[in-house]
Amino acid sequence: MTAVVMSEDEAADLAGALCGIVSDYPMDDPRRTLQDCADRLAADPGGPGRAGLVVILNATSPYAVARIESSELLADMAAALRAALRTLDADACDGGHPHAESAHWDAEEAVTAGARLLTEEHRAYLDPDEYDEEYDLPLEAWTCPKALHAIAAEGVEALEEGLRRLRGEGITDGLDERYLGPDGRVDVRRLVQAGRAWWLGIEASAAGLWTARRIVSGEAATPRDRLALLLALGVCVSAWQEGLGDPYLPAMEAAIGTVDLAAGESPCPHGDAPHPWAATDRGDRPSLVTALFTPNDPSAETFALWACPRNLADLARECLADFESWRAMRTHE
Repeated sequence: MTAVVMSEDEAADLAGALCGIVSDYPMDDPRRTLQDCADRLAADPGGPGRAGLVVILNATSPYAVARIESSELLADMAAALRAALRTLDADACDGGHPHAESAHWDAEEAVTAGARLLTEEHRAYLDPDEYDEEYDLPLEAWTCPKALHAIAAEGVEALEEGLRRLRGEGITDGLDERYLGPDGRVDVRRLVQAGRAWWLGIEASAAGLWTARRIVSGEAATPRDRLALLLALGVCVSAWQEGLGDPYLPAMEAAIGTVDLAAGESPCPHGDAPHPWAATDRGDRPSLVTALFTPNDPSAETFALWACPRNLADLARECLADFESWRAMRTHE
């Protein structure tokens, strides 16, 4: 695909699609739209579409990282911006004009400006002798190599950080100190508090990933800590409304895979009545699990009930159903 100059109608359509993306209400397939922009810039990184496409890829990188979570797309967007960077000299600016800066723009305004910069008509409108100084920046503010270099570099940084997160790098660094007490045991209250707070985004998902990795690694040295980790992971999964993708979902699936579902079908000394996990509403589980270990560990009888293979099988089956819903939700998106 080549970086052709667009007509006003084509640019308006692109601006509408991009505004839908950055406002989190995409009208079309956002992955396809952003891939198209990345391909256009990669095909001609120093051409007439450079300024508009660099602005677009910078302004849409937060959405691509947070919502699309496609390593292929993020890599292509970053590669296109790096290609543009190689055509830009950050020192090739003699001053005397304003610069477009990402810190000062609204995302919808930025992608609209980026799309309009792909048209000859709008570029002519931004001629230093013609543009409306009250509402617009002159063309040189958008095309200045120094300004574009900074915008492209910011986009590359955001996309590369997104790629690192998709690979699971650094997400759980330092969390041992946060979720393990001085005695090396899991701090259930703190872990459950973080894992259930899905509205906090990264903090909650990182707590869930730390929990899942600790289960899979076998670092839960005692039955008490293994139960605490499984219950905390169950709380995290049941509280997360929008679902999680890589690297969280595979790690959580692996952790839940350590539960023996077949053992839950065996005769149980606690009878056929619903066990605690199935008998408790999702919204009540965080406080119930926290109280189970705070201030003291549960009695032997209570521990046996919560650690019962049937109770853990109930937890695991519910998590597996949630994982299936997460995948369906992301496929639909």
